[in-house]
Amino acid sequence: MNNIETYKYSTEIEFFLRRVLKVKLGSRDEQTLKGFYESLVLYENGHTYMCSPKQHQARIQRLVKYFDKAIDKLSKKYPDIISLKGRLSSINCAAGILSVYQQLKTYEE
Repeated sequence: MNNIETYKYSTEIEFFLRRVLKVKLGSRDEQTLKGFYESLVLYENGHTYMCSPKQHQARIQRLVKYFDKAIDKLSKKYPDIISLKGRLSSINCAAGILSVYQQLKTYEE
C-alpha cells in the first residue's frame, strides 16, 4: 500500500469511528484517532523509529477496542454484525484492522 492509500484509509477509519462512536471534537479520543492507522502501517512498512514493537501492539489493541465499541453500537441496528467481534481478538496488524473496517463500512452504505 502506498502513502496516498494509507492516508486515505487512515482518514476514512478515523471519520468512520468518530461518526459511529459520536466522538466529540477536541476530545482525547479524537486526538488518538488522528493518523492512528497511518502510523501503524508506516511502522509495519519499516519506519520502526516511530515506536517499539510493544507500543505497536498496544496501539493495535487500542484501535481494536474502538472497533469493538463501534460493533456494539452498530449491532443495535444490524444484529448480524456481532459475528465480527470474534475476529477482533485475532487482529495483530494493520491489514486485519483494514479488513474489519471494510466489512463494517458495508453496513453503513
